Amino acid sequence: MAYITFINGNPHIVRLVHSHTLNTLKRYRMDRSHLRAGADAGGI
Repeated sequence: MAYITFINGNPHIVRLVHSHTLNTLKRYRMDRSHLRAGADAGGI
């Protein structure tokens, strides 16, 4: 996974390689997909 940021007008590709970050993104996406299930589980 990667995203592009612009520093001083120049594009830079920033890679998210930390497993903690990836797990957080997965959990965030899952909570958004199953909002009620996540709320019932106390995730929100």
